[in-house]
Amino acid sequence: MNKLYSVKRFRSRVSSIALRNYLSKEANRVDSMVVCGYPKSGTTWVTQLVSHICGLAYSQNDVKFCTSGVVLHTHAMHFKGKAGLLYVVRDPREVVCSAARALSGKVGFAVYDAKGNVTADFVDYCMIRLPGARMDMASCMNLAKKNGWVVVRFEDLKNDAVRYIEGALADMGMIYSSELVVEACEKYDFMRLKREVSDSVFLAQSTTQSWKTHLTREGIEKIRSHCGEISSSYGYEI
Repeated sequence: MNKLYSVKRFRSRVSSIALRNYLSKEANRVDSMVVCGYPKSGTTWVTQLVSHICGLAYSQNDVKFCTSGVVLHTHAMHFKGKAGLLYVVRDPREVVCSAARALSGKVGFAVYDAKGNVTADFVDYCMIRLPGARMDMASCMNLAKKNGWVVVRFEDLKNDAVRYIEGALADMGMIYSSELVVEACEKYDFMRLKREVSDSVFLAQSTTQSWKTHLTREGIEKIRSHCGEISSSYGYEI
């Protein structure tokens, strides 16, 4: 690995940890935000949107520690209070399929079976803790609900990004302009970006219905057993 890249990556990791700890206190989020959620739920996309709309600093691959005017993208869930917190949730079935596309060949067991279906072992893996997660999927969803954090659903954003990101920011009491909301949603529109960057793995994971093709009945039952009850409270009837 390139030495300069290694130093940059280490610095980014240290800055990210320091920023998470700093923004865990509600008083430190006066003019900053935290966007959190389980991996593969759309947190990166939402962070891009709110950083553009609210004029907050955000760097995906080179995090720099700032004490104000920043938006943190994270899968951590240890934040106190409600102010400045936005939780992103996605249909657990689609989280599994998105993770399968991203991690196929990168874990020590089969992600897909011979028929192209996601394996039961991988479903279990997704429910317990995907890379980057600090707890299992159901616990993340339960904690956000218990804490009363403002929530935005990935599927709603896919259907009408302007309406739902604007609604979430309004619920948080954030100051923004409708013009910047429209501008951000156009800039980070999945279909437009797909046309410009056709080989992007990240953009390929923007689907909402692939679970109907790639999950078996057994896989769906595993998801229902793990998080069916809490998923229902978010509008996902599994």
